[in-house]
Formats: sequence, structure tokens, C-alpha cells
Amino acid sequence: MTLYSQVETAKPDDILLNEIIESIIASNPELSEAQLNDLTERVAALSNNKVDINTSDLKVLVELLLLNELQLKAILLHRELYGKFISIYELQSIASMEVEDIRRIMPFIRPFGMEGVSPFKWNMLYKGSKTLMIRYGRILQDQSGYLGEAPKYLGSQDQFSVRLRHVVPGRVSIGVGAEKDVGEPFNSKYNKLLFDFTTFHIYLEKVNKRIQSIAIGDFQASMGQGLILFSGYGFGRSSFSTAVKRNERSLRPSTSLNEINALRGVGIELNLTPRISFMTFASLRKSDGNAILPDSISSDLEEIVSSIQISGLHRTESEIRNKGHINQFTSGASLKYNHKRMSLGLNVIYDKLDKRLNPTDRIYNRFYFKGKEAMNSSVNYTFYLKNIVLYGETGINPEGAIATVNGALIGLHPKVNMALLFRYLPKEYYSLHGKVFSDQTATTNETGFYAGVEIKPNPRLLINAYADLFKHEWPTFAANGPSEGSAYLIKAAYQVRKKWDAYIQVRYQSEEVKGIGSEIIPPLYARQKTDIRLHLNKKVSNLMTWSSRLDFNHMQLPGDKDEYGYLMYQELWAKPLGKPFSGFVRFSYFNIDSYQSRIYSYEHYQAYDSRNIGFDGVGNRFVTGLRWKFYNGIVLEASYNMTRYINKKTIGSGNDKIDGPLRSEIRAQIRYGFGD
Repeated sequence: MTLYSQVETAKPDDILLNEIIESIIASNPELSEAQLNDLTERVAALSNNKVDINTSDLKVLVELLLLNELQLKAILLHRELYGKFISIYELQSIASMEVEDIRRIMPFIRPFGMEGVSPFKWNMLYKGSKTLMIRYGRILQDQSGYLGEAPKYLGSQDQFSVRLRHVVPGRVSIGVGAEKDVGEPFNSKYNKLLFDFTTFHIYLEKVNKRIQSIAIGDFQASMGQGLILFSGYGFGRSSFSTAVKRNERSLRPSTSLNEINALRGVGIELNLTPRISFMTFASLRKSDGNAILPDSISSDLEEIVSSIQISGLHRTESEIRNKGHINQFTSGASLKYNHKRMSLGLNVIYDKLDKRLNPTDRIYNRFYFKGKEAMNSSVNYTFYLKNIVLYGETGINPEGAIATVNGALIGLHPKVNMALLFRYLPKEYYSLHGKVFSDQTATTNETGFYAGVEIKPNPRLLINAYADLFKHEWPTFAANGPSEGSAYLIKAAYQVRKKWDAYIQVRYQSEEVKGIGSEIIPPLYARQKTDIRLHLNKKVSNLMTWSSRLDFNHMQLPGDKDEYGYLMYQELWAKPLGKPFSGFVRFSYFNIDSYQSRIYSYEHYQAYDSRNIGFDGVGNRFVTGLRWKFYNGIVLEASYNMTRYINKKTIGSGNDKIDGPLRSEIRAQIRYGFGD
């Protein structure tokens, strides 16, 4: 039996990519559409621009949780001892690489014999592949914000974007883009360039022995484990139970239309010696801020803002007033020492705002950053032992508060890996750009310990499990006093070659939240939620793949009635061999007691376009999409989705309210690829 027949499963690449993304976002289901599409684009881009297992920097496979650090180390050691891989079959000789691991990375590996990436040449700035993408979307029902003689939303219900990108994989990325979100005006009165958001980037990689990368325009930067800076996606708890170490590149281009996750300026990474590298950057961008009028009685008439807003939406007069209200200068530097068995880093980041940030006084934000300037610094490390990777970062803020995160990835057996992680984030610690592994999104007010295990009893069975215990020494937004919680998961995945694969997943979380009562300070109570998922993929024929899922949850609310919910869907993917078109159709039914016990379902509509939707109430949903490789590099894609509620007469609230039980949407895009 060949390796290819062993690893071939019921999943086409689209389904495999969707499952990877869905697992990554499990700990943060409420990512914005722009953030999720950015992540989707990164995974899809890696599939389109595959890595050479003999010459490429394979760390990108670790960044997206496709490999763990021990597997990466084993592949590099094999390459060092035995030379280049001459066939993908050789991966089977690595003890830590099971068939499931090889199957997972195969869509991202360049076929053997295919020419690798050429050394950098300046003509790559114009010679390479180019892609023009135009996207359109619209909700078909009227929403309250667009109605009346003086509608609240100043723009139309249309969502529209255009992007042009030039790429030489592994060497050059140059791109421009513009977007109008739903409800945003599309005219010169509010936007000089008509679009609400525009972006531009130039990114050069491995220019020569000294210059590792150069970023101009919009880019992302990361340091260490995210205590002081992490522009990527801070993956938290997921079914990839041992993938908790941050592995983001120091600099990378911002290629999507994400308005809130990028720096804007210049960055460079230099190889000072074969073992020492230095990265530095400077960014000046306008951030949205909620302005507060100064107190006329006070002698301090300085303008202040109560918060930096991250929605990226500018639809109403008030949202437009807050747009770009803060000039935010950010600079940073990182000095790294790299060796086969260790790496060390010294990091610093500085922020200066042109207006003082002073959050509205609440007990939970008593220790949040206040002022105009902030500087954080940190030290990070990684040590590679025989079957152990030790890593961590310790940081300090201007007030002297020290935070630390430390972890270990341990190969207990060729078929068993374990991950351990401890974080200590005191309430006095803050970081404007931090994104460390934690239960919260904020890098503060948490102490926790995580343990995850991955077991491969045989080539067909994969078991993942984790336990995470955490506590908050100070009140949070959800709890009016010190609180604690825990989270657990177990997932068993089984596959029968190319016939079918399935998994069952059980997740439990308990956390203390504020109660409801007549007391001045209501007592905390434990909110407990159990989620169970059954999922099946089956290859019906060479043309068709069927997916089936059942999600069930149970939420226990002391002093109140328990809540229950379930969601089920059936999905069919069709990709006729030798034909220029493919498509899918999905039908879902859900019955969920309330928004509090909502169930999330990830949906992928077209290339680089997806959402993670939270469902509550009783109803059904229909989604379908079509992709047509029309002519000579032109790809047309379109999708339609419709949700019909049985127990609701209106959908949404406020300006997004729809009168009636039906919400439907169309989405379409055209991609034109040309060039070398």
C-alpha cells in the first residue's frame, strides 16, 4: 500500500482547510469577518504557494498548527543527517510523523521534482503572478438603519472590495486594496478615495544574506510569546491540544482587508551574523477613538478618549466622528540569538498617542492603561532538548508589573506528545499589543495552567485532550469579584482511508460570572457549559463528498432554568473530474434556547471569504456556492445563504433589525490571475 493511498481520505482540500481554520478559531469564535478572512487567506495562500520540504523554512507549517515543534525538529534533523528528501514516503521513517500528520500537511507541500524558489532578483518586483479580486455582498432584506427619510446608516447595504496583488512565493508580495463595508458611505464627502478603507504593502523576503525581510506599508509584527506584541492570531485552546506555543514570523505582510490588526509604516529584519538577527519597525496609524469632551471646570482642558475602538465600521455619524481620532505611533525592536539547541530574544515596544487615553472608570478596568505613552520590554527563550522544547517570555511594563508565560512540549513516546503551559499575568500588567495564550482576550489579570496531550494509538485513530485551570485576582467584565474557571476537551478522530473519516468531541467549561439579585453586589455563580459534536465526512464517489454534523450543548445556570440547544447540518461538495466548476450545498436545522447558549458554525462561501456564525432560536439555514474557472485565469464564484426562523418575528436589533423571520444574502467575487 502506498503512502498516497494511506493518507488519501474523504476530504477534498476545501474541507480539510475549513477544518483547520475551524479548530484554530474554536477559542475565539467571535472574530470579526475581516479577522477571519485574514486567517482564511493565510491558510489558503499556503495551499496555493506550497513549501519545498527540502529548502523552505518549514516554520510556516508550525505557525498554522499543521506541525508541532517536535515534528519540525525531527524533519530538520532528518534532513541534516540524511540529506534532502527524495520522496514524500521518507516522512514515514520519522517516528513522530504518523499517517494523519502527513495527510494534514500534504496539501501544503510542493511536489517533488518541481522547481523550488529562486534566489531574490530585483526583477521579481514586476515579474511574478498577479491576482485581481473584486468582491460584492448584500443582505436582501431591508434593515432599520437604512429606512426612513433620515436613515442612521449613511451608506447602502452593499459590501464591496477590490484587491490587486503581485506575488513571487517566498520572495515578494506587493498589494493594494480598498473596501466599503455594509452601511458605510461611498462618496468623497466622507472618504477622499470613496472607499472607507484602503491598504498598501510591499514585502521582500530573503533579499540577500543580510536582509531577511523588508516591510513597507501595512504589515504585521510579532515578538516572543505575545506578552508585548503579537499582530497575528493568538491561537488559544483548540482541538490541536499540543499547539499552544506562539510561532509567528517577526515580520509578515498584511495582505487582507483587516483594518485593526496591522501596523502601518516600515519594518526590517537583518541577519547580523549567522546566529544573530535584529528586527525593528516604526508605525504611524490613525486609530478609532471614542472622544470625551473635557470638563470645562477643570484646568486640564486636554482632549481625552475613553477607548480605542476595533470594529473598523464607520456607518453612522458618531462612528465617522470617531474614525481616525487618535494618531498612534508605535515602534519596536527585537534582538535574537538562534542556535540549533536554543534561541534567545530581547524585545521592546513603545507607543505614543496624541490624545490621552482614559477609560471610563469601572472596577474591572481600574488597572487598564491610562495616558499617552507606554513602553514594554521582554525576554523570550526557547531550548531544544532531546524530546523536549522549553519556551517562554517574561515582560515588564512602565509601572514595574512583571508578567510571564512558560511552557514545554514533551515527546513522551513516538505516539504521545504533551504540552504544558503556565501563565502569570498580574492585574497591574498591561500591553497595548499583547496577545498571549489565556482565557481572556486581554493580556492581564489571569493566572493559569494548561496541559494538553495528543495520542496516536494507531494510524487511523487520533486522540486530543486538554485541561485548563485559571483564575482572575481582580473583577472582570463578566465577574464583579475575583473569579476562577476551568475548561476541558477530548476529541477522538478516526479515518478509514479514502472511504470516510469521523470524530467526536466533548468540551466542558465552567467559569464564575456575576449573578442577578437584589444585593448591592450580587454573588458570583458558576456558569457551566457542555458542548458535544459528532462529525462525519464520507466520499460518496470520485465526484462527491458528504459531510454531516450534530452539535449539542447544555448550559447550567444556578437559580435559573438550564438551557439546551442543538444544531445539525448536511453538506454536499461536488467537484466533477476534468470540469471547470465545483460547488457545495448545506442545509442546517437548529433549536437553541437563547443567545447565551448559542452554537457557532463555521461557513466558507468562496475563496478567502468565510464566517463563524452564532445561532440561537429555532430555524433552518440554507447555504450554497458555485466556483467556475471561466476562462484563461478567470474564476467566478457566487454564494447564497438564507436563514428562516420559526420562533421569531424579527431578526437582529437596533439598526440591523429586520422585520420578518427571513434573512438572506448574496455574495460573489471574480478573480483574475495573470502574469508569469
